[in-house]
Amino acid sequence: MNQAYRAFHNYSIGNQMLAAVRLAGKGMALAPIASFNAWREKGRFVKKGEKAISLFMPINVKRPGDKAVGKCKGEGGGARAEDGVIAGSGTFSLFTLRPHWFSLDQTEGAEFIAESVTPTWDAATAMAALDIVEVPFRMLQGNCLGYASARSIAISPLNALKHKTRFHEMAHVVLGHTAIGDMQDDETLTRQVEEA
Repeated sequence: MNQAYRAFHNYSIGNQMLAAVRLAGKGMALAPIASFNAWREKGRFVKKGEKAISLFMPINVKRPGDKAVGKCKGEGGGARAEDGVIAGSGTFSLFTLRPHWFSLDQTEGAEFIAESVTPTWDAATAMAALDIVEVPFRMLQGNCLGYASARSIAISPLNALKHKTRFHEMAHVVLGHTAIGDMQDDETLTRQVEEA
């Protein structure tokens, strides 16, 4: 999961797992994925004969106008919008599997340079603006990746995704979860925190 999260960070968790499974099913390693046109923009081209992997994507569908509901006022028997009898107009999103994505290993061309995820974000600047201090990690529990207390946070040096945990712990401070006491996520969370 950790490798899928890192490789497909721009995708939903469902699509991250689906991409990992689809690539494993083809016997391919986890690698960046993009659409045919996105690879062309990066100077790479999909190899001849390669098959795309399918991920869920939203499709906007126009909702057909429903037939008149109930009896209509007026002589013609037709539904008038001002009577409020026409329902279901507009569009809605439908998620469907579409084969549009190719792995880096399915392409050839210019050397691929991974893009920076957060090139302008700086942890020290963000924490200073929010009046949060990062303190050394002192917890002995090996499964804990980070914790928050009052206006401070601590991140485990063993944590593979330090920025992700830093965002999470900062959110606890900003949302006021640490105003009552120390905050660490474990098996017994308060209902307010579970709902957040």
